[in-house]
Amino acid sequence: MKYLLKNGICWFVVTWVITAACTNNIIYHSFQDVPKEGWNKNNAFFSNVRITDSIPTSYHLYVQIRFHNNYPYQNLLFFVSHNLQDSSVIVTDTIRYMLTG
Repeated sequence: MKYLLKNGICWFVVTWVITAACTNNIIYHSFQDVPKEGWNKNNAFFSNVRITDSIPTSYHLYVQIRFHNNYPYQNLLFFVSHNLQDSSVIVTDTIRYMLTG
C-alpha cells in the first residue's frame, strides 16, 4: 500500500512538472538549417520579431543547436542585436556557446 501511495505521488509530481513546463506564451519560433557545404563567417541568420504593446516586456531567448561530433570546432559565437521600438540605437551582445561532443 505504501508503494502504491509513493508511486501515485511520484506520478502526480512528474505530471505536474511536465504540465507546468508547457507554455502557450511563445511569441516567435524559428528553425534554420545550415547548408551541408557550411556557411561563410560573413553570412548571417536573421530573425525579425515584431514587438507590440500587448506583449509582456520581459522575454526569454532560447537558442537550440544541433550538431554532429564531426564538427571541427569547439565553440560558436552568436551576435545578437536589438533595438527598442521607439529607438534607433542598436544594442549588440555576444554569446559564446561551448560545444561538447
